[in-house]
Amino acid sequence: MVSIAEDKNFELYGEYTPLMRYTPDMDFSEWQKAARAKLSELLGMDKYVKCDPLFNIEYKKDCDTYTEYRFTIQSEENYFLPVVMRVPHGCEVGKHPVILCLQGHSTGFHISLGVPVYDGDVQTIKGGDRDFCVRAVKEGYIAVAIEQRGFGECKGDEDYPRGCHLTSMVAMLTGRSTLGERAWDVMRVIDVLLDEFDFIDEEKICLMGNSGGGTATYYTCCLDERIALCMPSSAVCSWDMSVSVKRHCTCNYVANMAKYFDMGDMGGMIAPRKLIIVHGVTDVGFYKPGVDKSYAITEKLYDIAGVPHHCDLVTGPFGHRFYADLSWPVVHKMMGTTSKMEESK
Repeated sequence: MVSIAEDKNFELYGEYTPLMRYTPDMDFSEWQKAARAKLSELLGMDKYVKCDPLFNIEYKKDCDTYTEYRFTIQSEENYFLPVVMRVPHGCEVGKHPVILCLQGHSTGFHISLGVPVYDGDVQTIKGGDRDFCVRAVKEGYIAVAIEQRGFGECKGDEDYPRGCHLTSMVAMLTGRSTLGERAWDVMRVIDVLLDEFDFIDEEKICLMGNSGGGTATYYTCCLDERIALCMPSSAVCSWDMSVSVKRHCTCNYVANMAKYFDMGDMGGMIAPRKLIIVHGVTDVGFYKPGVDKSYAITEKLYDIAGVPHHCDLVTGPFGHRFYADLSWPVVHKMMGTTSKMEESK
């Protein structure tokens, strides 16, 4: 009698040892170059072409503690995305650190700004320190919220504010990937920030995000060496304890990724730049043993790079959310900045 077989894909996945995993016989810098080239290939980065950003400031307004700019850029031909930047008062003169903020699966980047738009937004904001830009400004950083493809104003679906499934599947049909598109958009925003605003400190560009925004943060930082600090939250975990054992959104998946990298391997592409991985101990989408396993691989790669103190793991006491009070002190320590919240006490 023949029994029904297990899903063949799970059998094949279980046989993988990532082909691009670093081994001691390799030159580390050469491995990084090769790894970035392979990651770029997997993400379909060759499909994106730089174009005139057609930078357009929609408004500039003064608020209690910051100046807010809203602008749009053309990331690739005929594709425009909105960006909101908050500049703390006093930071439009000189050079100042900036943190770009990527919201996860939510109704859009207004969550990062602490501005509820849809039913349920208030709880989303309050229930997990997801108002990234609000906290960043309080800490003394210029804060930039970027709308990601498939979310909010870039959703492509008037009836569903989190419509990233269909666009991710269509991207695969054309050899692209949603993660590649999101990384490309962040890199183009960095181009514009450096070209258009002379108060941005190019040595202190940071990127953070939670959940799907954390995943996009991690991939982008692997590719773009201008980013000095990478802070993904609720996102970095071995495949066997996250996206291969529980249903996740389609935009988390990249064809052939497990053949070449696990997430811990990818962390080595970020070294020697700063890396803060944030997770919640009870996160049921990214299980703690997988987070620990992934971080152990990355930690060894940072040691090989000669900067073991440039990476850290922040563990929150709850689940799938950001932990601002635990994470921001680590940001200041790594970046050599001072919390304006602490100064004001």
